[in-house]
Amino acid sequence: MEKERKENRFYLLILYYLMFAILAELYIIYIAPVWGYMGFDLDVDRSKIITSICVLTAFVIITPAKVGVRSFFLNLAITLQLIPSLILYSLGGKPQHNAEIIWTALLIVYAVSAIPVSAPSVSNLNPKRVMLALAFATGALLFSYLAFSGLSNFNLDLRLVYDFRDNAAASLPGIFGYLTPIFSKIVVPFGVVVSLYYKKPIFAVVFLAFAVIMFGFTGHKGIVLYIIMSIGIFFALKFYNGYLMALIGVMFLLVLSYFDAIYYLESDGYDNWGWFVSIIARRGLMVPTLLDYFHIAFFQNNDKYLWSTSRLTLGLVVNPYGVPLPNLIGSEYLNSDLTAANTGYIGSGFAQAGFWGVVFYSAGVGLVLAYLNAFGRKLGLPFVASIVTAQVATMFSSTDFITLFLTHGMLVSIVLLAMISAPEEKSRKT
Repeated sequence: MEKERKENRFYLLILYYLMFAILAELYIIYIAPVWGYMGFDLDVDRSKIITSICVLTAFVIITPAKVGVRSFFLNLAITLQLIPSLILYSLGGKPQHNAEIIWTALLIVYAVSAIPVSAPSVSNLNPKRVMLALAFATGALLFSYLAFSGLSNFNLDLRLVYDFRDNAAASLPGIFGYLTPIFSKIVVPFGVVVSLYYKKPIFAVVFLAFAVIMFGFTGHKGIVLYIIMSIGIFFALKFYNGYLMALIGVMFLLVLSYFDAIYYLESDGYDNWGWFVSIIARRGLMVPTLLDYFHIAFFQNNDKYLWSTSRLTLGLVVNPYGVPLPNLIGSEYLNSDLTAANTGYIGSGFAQAGFWGVVFYSAGVGLVLAYLNAFGRKLGLPFVASIVTAQVATMFSSTDFITLFLTHGMLVSIVLLAMISAPEEKSRKT
């Protein structure tokens, strides 16, 4: 029997230290000076830096070395949540208590995700046949976009997405608000991963084209990002079955971000520089954690939402603010009630029910990772991780945990994984 593969914690720890150092430098020279008006304060505290290094080391040590879906996504949590929280804590002047809430939430995710569960199975469909069905379904969705919206709001220029997005959404029936996230985060990534797994490049190109066309109709840049992420993770895990290659990829993006920031500062804010570091370091890594801190700070001393805007409460709980949660935080901290300050399970959990809301949501996240880990044992790490990473990243950074299942389709992805047979069975039969 083949020996189980394990990550080299030493290499991971060194890379995490480097990530912390590069992101800290970017925060000091670029994020705080340029984007300080958004709440990126600069308050360097050496004692907090030492504490941050200790916390980071402890989390890496307790992360399972055995390669699998659980360890992959726990490492992703360190990348997307822990290190940015440490940067804001040690360099941005965020309170100790608020940082401890974030770290406690991660510990709960670690603990609950270790619960042994079995992967549910509702059928045993061939993944290739499911891929074909999803290709037809995606094509039908695109024709629906064309039928309802026409080409008047179709746009592929990244610089003009905000000029078309609202009109594009208004031209489509409300049901598309549910269908678009499901297809962009589940259906299209599933299709491209299966096509790559079975070496069907034509279908991979078709699904990639579907993603680009879907972006053109909706104006959501994440649609293309999700499929690129799926492709990158698939090949990274195929080359090296673990998180190390993914982390090296993140480091590469941060190094590019650093040089982009340097050129931006040296060019005195010339427009051709600064966009890459803004997308990767600021928007991708720092903004979601900053919003977590905003949510915790606001709801420590104000009324909680208690899921008053959720369908779960059937309208029986009154919204204490009269506006959706993201718009409330946008109004309080970003000076615009039109800004939707969406955050992940930590900030939204605290907004719903304080610390116990964070505990509830963190336990739910841990349970999701436990089931995804079970699917990983059945279907393989590269297959599962490359399909659901976009949704897990969304769960960590940009949506309420309950909304994740109802609007962003996590339930659909779990059902889809439960419907298919292990793709490895093809090679076994051969």
